Amino acid sequence: MFEVGGNTARLEFADGSALDGATVRVSLDVSVREYLDIERAASVLPLDDTPASELLDRWEALYRMFGERFLLGWDLTLEGEAIPSTAEGMLAIPFRYARAIFLAWKAALSSPLPNSLAVSANGATPEAGFVQMEAS
Repeated sequence: MFEVGGNTARLEFADGSALDGATVRVSLDVSVREYLDIERAASVLPLDDTPASELLDRWEALYRMFGERFLLGWDLTLEGEAIPSTAEGMLAIPFRYARAIFLAWKAALSSPLPNSLAVSANGATPEAGFVQMEAS
């Protein structure tokens, strides 16, 4: 049997970016079903008659799911207080940071499986420097 679970990464952010020096640990164990749910929720272009409030509810659910299921830890503070690495913590941080973290994680999901420990974040966000795969 070949175990495919237990994949984690440490997101590190580019020098000079808003998150320069921050470290965020995430799970990369996303099922196809979860990935499709994430993509559906992230599709906020109102191509149909979907009310704006429903689109915002999708985004809230998306950030909540990320915080509950995939965010393993971080070293973020707000006004000197540690922010818990939870769904509520994800919803409490300023949007620009939440978005940068989420996009760096999505880039890590799209990265090829590594032959070595360092994997490029594919440049999907200028905030992301690289993704450090962690041994399971």
